[in-house]
Formats: sequence, C-alpha cells, structure tokens
Amino acid sequence: MIESHLLTEKSGKELARANNYLRRWIAYPDKGSDFDKKQGCLKYTLRIPLIGQVIVPLAIKWLEKKGYDGLFLEENQNIIGHNAFQVHSDNSLHVFSIYIYLQIIGGGALHFNLVYLLQIMLLQKV
Repeated sequence: MIESHLLTEKSGKELARANNYLRRWIAYPDKGSDFDKKQGCLKYTLRIPLIGQVIVPLAIKWLEKKGYDGLFLEENQNIIGHNAFQVHSDNSLHVFSIYIYLQIIGGGALHFNLVYLLQIMLLQKV
C-alpha cells in the first residue's frame, strides 16, 4: 500500500529514515546540476556518516522554520519518492523537487500517475 507522510509529521525511526534519505540526496546530487554546484564541499562533508547524521537533522529543523517541508511517498516502509516544497509567508506553495524511483516502479504511465498522486497528496496535506 502506498502512503504519504510529511517530514514534519515524522518522529522516531520514521524521522531517522527520512533524515538518512535526505542526507543521501544532499550528499550525492546529480553531477553537474545547479544543486551540485551550489553544494560545493558540503556534499563531501555530508558523505561522512556521523557528520551527516548530526548536521542534516539540525538543518531540517532550521528549514522547517523557514516554511520548508517534504512529502514522502512510501511503500512497505520504503521511501519511493518525495516532493520538496516551501510555503511562503503569503501562503503560496512553491514545489521545487519531485522524484519517484523509476527502478522500483518501472516508469511509463505508472510513473506519471505516481507523480500526479504525489501532487494530489501534497495539496490535501498542506
């Protein structure tokens, strides 16, 4: 069964799993992407497990105060996709990252449907 959870709703082991997922995304950006270029040396620092496990949860708390959050798409307690967004002070929603693992679902129409489902779930939660 596919479920969705906001990062701000997570706690305990679920939060630790989400933090680890985010650490991997930040530490291993797509090579040559704008995000990769903006990361600079930070991405290498976050690849050191102990450092990343301390810094990422602190950064997430700081980003939450700025209106950032993430919606995770999960199946059998495995994160299969995410949607990162920010709610601005005027309550406008700004989505800046959507990702579904193609190797898990196969792609094609199912991929499109899951991206669409992720957006609907986001609108219902925010």
